[in-house]
Amino acid sequence: MSRDTIFIIIFICFLLFLIILGLIGLKENKRELEKNERKKNNIVENNEFILAKKEKYEKIMDDNTASLYGERQLVKKRMILYGILVFVAIALYFIFKKPILIPLIPITIIVPGLIFGKQLNYIFRESSRMYNETTAAILKEYDNNLNYYPTDGFKREEYNSLYFTEPCDVYRSSDLIINLQNGFCYADVFIESIDHDDEGTTYNVEFDGSLARMNISNIGCTIILGGLGENSFMRNDTFKIIKFENDNFNKMFVCFSDNELSAYKILTPDVMEQFINIRNSSVGNIDIRIINDKLYIRFKGTNGFDGLEGSKNELFKSVAILDHIIKTMENVKKIIESKNMN
Repeated sequence: MSRDTIFIIIFICFLLFLIILGLIGLKENKRELEKNERKKNNIVENNEFILAKKEKYEKIMDDNTASLYGERQLVKKRMILYGILVFVAIALYFIFKKPILIPLIPITIIVPGLIFGKQLNYIFRESSRMYNETTAAILKEYDNNLNYYPTDGFKREEYNSLYFTEPCDVYRSSDLIINLQNGFCYADVFIESIDHDDEGTTYNVEFDGSLARMNISNIGCTIILGGLGENSFMRNDTFKIIKFENDNFNKMFVCFSDNELSAYKILTPDVMEQFINIRNSSVGNIDIRIINDKLYIRFKGTNGFDGLEGSKNELFKSVAILDHIIKTMENVKKIIESKNMN
């Protein structure tokens, strides 16, 4: 057997190996997506508020969609007519080849283009406005103290104070939900890093998910849970790795704190159980921070309210997930504050 033949056989085997790995990866990714979807559906199916209000808000969203449907159809018909006019203008020029016909081409392109662009922009803005109003209404009905601000979010300075280790060159946060009574906040967060090289600029998505916050009194220490390699804080004498007797908790979270005794006092078995439950029921990984008398939980994945325009099912899922997050954080707050009072 010649050297070239051996090389070809090795190359084919290597190629087949890569294809098999790719297929396994796709299969695993599909399983993960299906698993996450089952988690979302399970939360919706067991959410009493959504089950009670789903039909009402489905009708509202359907009515909103119907109100814009006629305008979209009209624009569609006009765009078809516009395309015919452009074709006729170009055809007349090539048939008669008269210079006087040349201005017809840009006129038939620019003028209708401006008109349709304005109409499509109006339809898009109206669709977004109706979605935001529906979201605000359903959140108000869930809890009258919740206020929804689609264009606001967590300030970059607050996010940067939470010891997340991903590069944060581009930061965006939107779809803020806030309850001023208990300090609860929830918003979508999107982070990118920027790489510059000879081939140009590359934007890398470092995090795409949501962040929740709730005030908790008299914490007295900083606790960092999950999503971190053990070396992230090993070089910092302020934080120490802490292990607990709960093996499930240790497998899910790496714990760092600047006060070991306070961390043991706060992370009691009932608190750890709350964190284990929300980790098991969440779509994607979570990170937890207890800093400056505030509890933060960061969720990786599509839990929030960004980019759901027109999707009834996704809106209901997001509200059900929000309900689950609020109840978990309220339980943790109640447990910790009750122990601090004793």
